[in-house]
Amino acid sequence: MDLAGRPQRIWTLRWACLILSMYGVSSVVPVHGWPDTFVGAVFEFAVNNSDPSAPSSRVESLKHMERGLAAFEEAARDAKRQGAQIIVFPEYGLFGIEFTRTSIYPYLEEVPDPNITSWNPCLDPGRFKNTEVLYRFSCMAKENDLFVVGNMGSVETCTSQSHPNCPSDGRFQFNTNVAFNSDGLLVSRYRKYHLYFEDHYYNTPNQVDYAIFNTPFAGDFAMFICYDLLFGSPAMELVKRHGVKNIAFSTAWFDHLPLLSSIQAQRAYSAGFGITLLASNLNIPERKAFGSGIYFPGGSKYRHGNGSHLLVAHVPLWSEDALSQEIPLTEKKVNQWEAYNDRGEFKTVEEPPFNQIMMYDEYTFVSLSNDTGERSICHGEVCCSVKYQRTTNSSELYALAAYDGKHTIRQVFYHQICTLLRCAGPRRESCGKPISHAVTTFNFELWGNFGTEYVFPAILTDGMHLQEPDSFGRLKDGRYSIAARMAEGLVTATLYSRVYDRD
Repeated sequence: MDLAGRPQRIWTLRWACLILSMYGVSSVVPVHGWPDTFVGAVFEFAVNNSDPSAPSSRVESLKHMERGLAAFEEAARDAKRQGAQIIVFPEYGLFGIEFTRTSIYPYLEEVPDPNITSWNPCLDPGRFKNTEVLYRFSCMAKENDLFVVGNMGSVETCTSQSHPNCPSDGRFQFNTNVAFNSDGLLVSRYRKYHLYFEDHYYNTPNQVDYAIFNTPFAGDFAMFICYDLLFGSPAMELVKRHGVKNIAFSTAWFDHLPLLSSIQAQRAYSAGFGITLLASNLNIPERKAFGSGIYFPGGSKYRHGNGSHLLVAHVPLWSEDALSQEIPLTEKKVNQWEAYNDRGEFKTVEEPPFNQIMMYDEYTFVSLSNDTGERSICHGEVCCSVKYQRTTNSSELYALAAYDGKHTIRQVFYHQICTLLRCAGPRRESCGKPISHAVTTFNFELWGNFGTEYVFPAILTDGMHLQEPDSFGRLKDGRYSIAARMAEGLVTATLYSRVYDRD
């Protein structure tokens, strides 16, 4: 590879990072000069989750949603004052979680298919009955001159003659995202396809909605909801088959440490596919639901904490030509290991592998007993290796873990994982338990062989922070690699892959 242009790119990187820091963005990897940007916003909302199982009337449901709608309207105004062109709101943000089929019904509205029906609710509010939420979202967009992506419940009446799978109560109920353009026109509708313990009150649509809408500032956007992120359709196919580079993501994501907290999953999806993700989460701290962000190749702005919060960031627009000329990440190695001698020798005491449950799945682990070393472990068809050097003295126990198989809960998706992680305590039985704090820093490189090209990297550090890897990519031998010199204590460094065709 010709590296003649690399010094210039490095200086460009420094200037770009300086400029982005003025806008509150953590980092970016530009290619040739300063890229164009758009301004995105996400609003995380502390919802009033008051006894959703109790049935209510339409009037009572509107009263319950008023607090959320008013907060969304204020967030839209605030986002516009900061220059935003699009804002995304969270899943279940209007009425909370955990309903029955009967109790959620008064919250639902009929949402026409914008591919068939052109409708601007703010300009024509009386066209359909009981569409107060659609009206408010539409007017948020129109009055603030920005695109709005919101989550709500929708209903479609049916009969057994018109739909063989029509529910006995004569209606389909869907977890639904809606998108409005800056004039208030309804431009897209998405009905959640992968329900997460919601199927007793929501239905799955007969086919996946590929909800793509065009914006004048960033081209095509698509949207999906929460659990959809982990599946090939629509999350992978929107990127690989439809070529979408921008995703609006509404979620009510509960942290699943140590590998699938909200911000880990959001960052990993964005980095693995090289796309922009605007992720808006619900905020219910007692259920460990929090964490939203704006993510793009090489950078992010995110928040993981209690309370409602608006995030606004300038997001680079990457052209296909620029992406094709980007320095291959696999070339930027962490290539100095000060604790090794000239022959690459290091002291090691091998300990046998052990099995331990992590996030309901049985992983194979091997502990890292030394300050410097190299360890490998296999589970099924997946083999993982790490080369590491502790750069902070501590007694914290770390391990390398591997997993190859279907996720135990629901047995619906197949994943292969390599992870370097801090154990929750000093004994190996604590490895894989939830933890969010660490003081030990590392220089490391982690490798794994996977039966898929869909590999997603994430590094989580002390206090629920993210660190961008120094390198991530596919090596010549087919393995994937992630490497970094840690600036904060390492909680987990993970290569998470999805083998969609084995679901």
